[in-house]
Amino acid sequence: MKFPLKKIFDYRLSRARCKIENTFGILTAKFRIFLTTIGIILKSIDKGVMACCVLHNFFTT
Repeated sequence: MKFPLKKIFDYRLSRARCKIENTFGILTAKFRIFLTTIGIILKSIDKGVMACCVLHNFFTT
């Protein structure tokens, strides 16, 4: 039997993972850069993903 706190943690982690997977699905459909290996420096990947998120929000509003 799992501890109650571990069950809560696992549930919240699962929900967060689903949201992240859905978000990358949306970004992949809109920005084809995510279909292959990203050819930018590892330190810059977070900025590239953030830029795609900002552009997505800009286009949808």
